[in-house]
Amino acid sequence: MDISKKLLKGRYQLIERIANKELTSLYKARDVHKDRLVAIKTISRNNLHEQKFISYGQQQILFSKRMGKGFLIPVFDFGVGDERYFLVFEWVDSLNLKQVLACFNDGCLLIEAAAIILQLCQGLAAAHAMGFVHGNINTQNILLTADGYVRVVDFGLTSLWSPPGLTKAEGQVADVFALGKIFSKIIGQKELSTSRLKCVKIVKPVFKQLRLGMRSNLSAVIDRACEVSLTRRYPDACELLKAVEDVLRKEYCMSNPGRKLTPKSFLQHSFANTVHKLHKISKDLFNF
Repeated sequence: MDISKKLLKGRYQLIERIANKELTSLYKARDVHKDRLVAIKTISRNNLHEQKFISYGQQQILFSKRMGKGFLIPVFDFGVGDERYFLVFEWVDSLNLKQVLACFNDGCLLIEAAAIILQLCQGLAAAHAMGFVHGNINTQNILLTADGYVRVVDFGLTSLWSPPGLTKAEGQVADVFALGKIFSKIIGQKELSTSRLKCVKIVKPVFKQLRLGMRSNLSAVIDRACEVSLTRRYPDACELLKAVEDVLRKEYCMSNPGRKLTPKSFLQHSFANTVHKLHKISKDLFNF
């Protein structure tokens, strides 16, 4: 069946399927009422009670409004179809972190790693402060936009199929562990994989390289985030953010006396430029 003929909820026209998993599928679509692109995630109705999905959809819209624009991909709408439920998101031109890391040998450039880590900590800390838990943060639901910003999707999605178990505090500690594992992938070596990028050159950092000691200092933070003992691990992303900011502030200020640490301190330089170039060649790299 031609998916372009499907009109969900009388207004969302499916354009193309971007990803397909056992229980979910992701589509690029158009909101014909507002003439704008949107992303639609369809969710299998198998073993998922309708009221549970409706409660989740309502929660996601409320969460999107409370978080505001920036870290979260906002949920605009949700609905119930004959065979699947669906969520409607803002359309964001992006690559996921797994795709970006595939272009590097054992991690990103140190500057870029700092930009990603800082934004992830800030965003998840804000979510934890509001009492929300992601539950399954990984390199595929972390998106990097063409202008160099980090966005996250699928907050609490796995809770649709999981029986009640973890408390909110336990869920936040689990999020910290997941971030720690992701960070360990991000801060690897600093050489690009020329075989994946073919002959495309990525612009090197244009300002003073942060001291190499930053990698070992971040590693210490990551080790604590990945502690098996819950009592020794950071209790939530708010505490993890404090530790990460402390490392980055010291290292950044040593290289840039008198300048205040902000995400833009990193994004103004190589990170946004690198991601922008990756977006330009994404069709060749990832068959988009």
